[in-house]
Amino acid sequence: MLDQTMSLAQEFDLVWHTHVQETKSQACTAQDRHGHSFVQYLAKRGLLGPRTSIVHGVWLDAPDISVLEATGCNMIHCPASNLRLGDGVSPVPSLRRHHVNMGLGTDGRGCCERLDMLELARLTGTLHKVWGQDYTEWITAADAHAMATEGGARCLGLEGEVGSIATGAWADLLLVDLQSLAFLPRHDFIRQFIYGSDSGDLRAVIVGGRIVVDHGRVTTIDEASLRNDIASLTVARTGADEPDAAAVAMRSMVGELWRECERRQFPVRSYLGPLP
Repeated sequence: MLDQTMSLAQEFDLVWHTHVQETKSQACTAQDRHGHSFVQYLAKRGLLGPRTSIVHGVWLDAPDISVLEATGCNMIHCPASNLRLGDGVSPVPSLRRHHVNMGLGTDGRGCCERLDMLELARLTGTLHKVWGQDYTEWITAADAHAMATEGGARCLGLEGEVGSIATGAWADLLLVDLQSLAFLPRHDFIRQFIYGSDSGDLRAVIVGGRIVVDHGRVTTIDEASLRNDIASLTVARTGADEPDAAAVAMRSMVGELWRECERRQFPVRSYLGPLP
């Protein structure tokens, strides 16, 4: 599947990405199956390069990071999802030190309910100050903003077309209410936008010159109809009182897998603990 999807990407000049080493269980599985990480496995198959991205990259060691740097592979950082699922924290300062390009991703609705890119940028700009590294390596608001814009554009293979305001780029714009308390007094827009603002300060979202969100309302769909459809489906699916047997069995299996992996010694540690 990896080889065939890469062939399709190359045939149609598309970018290619896959989730890699999001959890300790995935990192352990790679060692058991291949004797090395999935990053090393992908590199040996010639699947890493400037047109590819790995998503999550939580359980990376120093050789993995060196491979990403050498191949020019991008990484998509999903801190809100990783924290929501208890995956651990990706070593972003080390990746930046090795000049690995990074974009930001929310991941799916099932593990990142808010899907808020501004909140994600703020989390990126605060989470990575707790590694104990030199403060000059802290992720700044400007760094987080760049990951959410230019860095993401490079991951998409659209560098120079999106993620920036420039001649020839798509007219992708956010209109921000500068009367918000986050900007009073206004002295450093990016820092105030990332650390102090929220989605309520966005007056419009413009994609390709088209207003797609206007004062919090999506203009491209019938929201009322969609809400009614969701409400009717919710009533239909919550009629049974008994828990689904397959879900109960799956939870038991996943729980045992988690406990087995947590008992196992592993050379990489991406958790914050142990607690004092």
